[in-house]
Amino acid sequence: VLTDKNECCGVKCINENTSKIKTFIADAVILASGGLNRLFGTTTGSVRNDGYVTAKVFTQGVELANLEMIQYHPTTAAICGKRLLISEAARGEGGRLFVLRDGEPRYFMEEKYPELGNLMPRDITSREIVMNSSDGTAYIDMTALPSSTWENKLSDMREQMIDLLGIDPVKDYVHISPGIHYFMGGIQVDHASRTTMEQLYAVGETSNNGVHGRNRLASNSLLESLVFAKRAANDISEKFPVVKRNEDLFWSFNIEKYSDQEKLRREYEQ
Repeated sequence: VLTDKNECCGVKCINENTSKIKTFIADAVILASGGLNRLFGTTTGSVRNDGYVTAKVFTQGVELANLEMIQYHPTTAAICGKRLLISEAARGEGGRLFVLRDGEPRYFMEEKYPELGNLMPRDITSREIVMNSSDGTAYIDMTALPSSTWENKLSDMREQMIDLLGIDPVKDYVHISPGIHYFMGGIQVDHASRTTMEQLYAVGETSNNGVHGRNRLASNSLLESLVFAKRAANDISEKFPVVKRNEDLFWSFNIEKYSDQEKLRREYEQ
């Protein structure tokens, strides 16, 4: 980000396809660069999100928080470069987790947690998979699900497994293991998505706004994306009723310190 003391004045961006760098002067900037997925080899998120933005603004004095609060999803499968998410919907509709013992399936979640079984929270289920297997993996059995469930509720999931795993879950067990799924921590923001740098905002998974605590509940990540994005937009519109480039800022801003594009490119590659 472009800064003047502790005030954000815009951004300088690199096009990863062409390596061209472009400068944008702005009254305010919203960061929405996602989680730190590319730092890990077992993540369900896009590996295009490499954590560079978070790391870069940290070097510029922006505070981060709770980076250790990383959520694992218990049922993911290996695909090229990342993990395929197998949603809770699979277990919610009757999918059963098991490990092989002496060649026979042992449904460990149902044995230990008879009331909720395979529907225990993500962190507990992930831990049980690791503790009940020698290699931290298990299987999910969805072969008993009725055809109506696959047709009306899980058709996309089945299609992904066939296309990406080469497995038809109607006929075969799916080999799974826990994978990194969501980052609760990130760039520290307040209730209006403001970071510790003036006129710089962060929304979505790249931010740490505290609403998820240490372990996010399923299906509520839109809270960070939609609610806090709207709060950021409202705060910006109140500060800058007329959306325009700040010409006084543009002419007074010292952009020379960002003019060495080779240096910026090297920093990005590092």
